[in-house]
Amino acid sequence: NAHVDLVLELERVTNLPKKDLSGRCDCFCEVTFKEFGLINLKPRLVQHRTKTVRNNFDPEFGETFNFFLHHMQVMESLQRAGAWSVEIDLYDWDRFKNNDHIGQISLDLRDLLVQPEAGGRMTVAVADEKGEHVKGHSGRVTEVVIYSKLTMRLEL
Repeated sequence: NAHVDLVLELERVTNLPKKDLSGRCDCFCEVTFKEFGLINLKPRLVQHRTKTVRNNFDPEFGETFNFFLHHMQVMESLQRAGAWSVEIDLYDWDRFKNNDHIGQISLDLRDLLVQPEAGGRMTVAVADEKGEHVKGHSGRVTEVVIYSKLTMRLEL
């Protein structure tokens, strides 16, 4: 059985919308994935949070996250689009009230598994709760730039 280690770098977000009263955006992201252990096949939600980049419509994150893809997830993803995905939610941080959800991207493992061996960069449009593209402060679509690399882990 071949398991896979996924390294995902959230490089940057471009063209965020105005969210605060001051007309700015204080963005952070939450990256989530359902991960299985090698022995215990019960999924557990793995969640990472980026730093908050304040007062910026085009924040640079440059943060790297590691995920373990069980052989079963790899096989299911190769057979069926949408079987497993990494979710990235974008939020506007607020000091005195709940953080505002800006939107989300969903990275299908199937798409990540066909990246070149050296890894690959993807630019993905952010969608709101209705599935419509989020428009940034300039009227262009808000996008997330990601770099991903997979490494096979053989089980002997």
